[in-house]
Amino acid sequence: MLGNQMTRTRALLLFIAAVQLWSSASSAQSPNRIPVVGVLTVTAGPSDPVATSFRDGLKQFGYIDGENIKIDHRSADGRVDQLPRLAEELVRLRVDIIVVGAEPALSIVTKATTTIPIVMLSVDRDPVATGLVKSLSHPGGNVTGIFSLQSELAVKRLELLRDTIPGLARVAVFWDPVNRSGVSDIEAAARSLGLAIRPIEVGALYDFDSAFRIAKKQKAGAVFVLFSPGFYIQRVRLAKAALNTQVPTMFSDKPNVESGGLMSYGPTLADYWGAPHIISTVCSRVPSRASFLSNRFHASI
Repeated sequence: MLGNQMTRTRALLLFIAAVQLWSSASSAQSPNRIPVVGVLTVTAGPSDPVATSFRDGLKQFGYIDGENIKIDHRSADGRVDQLPRLAEELVRLRVDIIVVGAEPALSIVTKATTTIPIVMLSVDRDPVATGLVKSLSHPGGNVTGIFSLQSELAVKRLELLRDTIPGLARVAVFWDPVNRSGVSDIEAAARSLGLAIRPIEVGALYDFDSAFRIAKKQKAGAVFVLFSPGFYIQRVRLAKAALNTQVPTMFSDKPNVESGGLMSYGPTLADYWGAPHIISTVCSRVPSRASFLSNRFHASI
């Protein structure tokens, strides 16, 4: 299980400081009001390990849900089409901050509000390239948080498969519409290693048995599963199908291995949600401890 080796990779966690808008907004809050943290996720509900990690992180800073802070969690349960409604709901509730997990949710919530501070997690895109911030040194706007360049781990994941499976020549890649863009990253990485890629779209019904049969028919010696909210929710079914067909699998996150997958390499989602940078940013929005950060970014490898 390789999910905890993030610090030995080139995956970059960027922490973009909160903007000055946050400071002015905090001064208008009533000192007797319990701060409300909105959480918007694509898959993870309040009992998911990532949510537990987030609550535990807040406790380390002295904030306990239901006592001196309130967490208002909204999950789309894997249904991306529900995200706009859930984002608008949090905006109407006038939460103090919105913590967002995964790219689909981030895209929706940035359209729903330009004033409520947004903390992003589990995002595999450069925020400057996507227009979320103006620059890393002067982000502007209302978005802060961390993002990881997981696409840079594609080569390492394929290398691990190649080293583990003697004679590996072809690798199937499972994808769905949410993570379609990740296929090109895998194809580029495979070319550098002399491996052939066989992309296989997994439909909305998540018929993994059929997908694995196609992989075997195409003589794929292993399956590379791109991260997707749908795949995360269906991870037990996915692992069972892999075991039934005896096809080795590579994932990006540890829970997939705990569910029965062969191996993973990359950061664990729960670690993102409990990261000190993220927790300190959220806590800085609480009126009683509103010591806001300057417009700088911090990076660690």
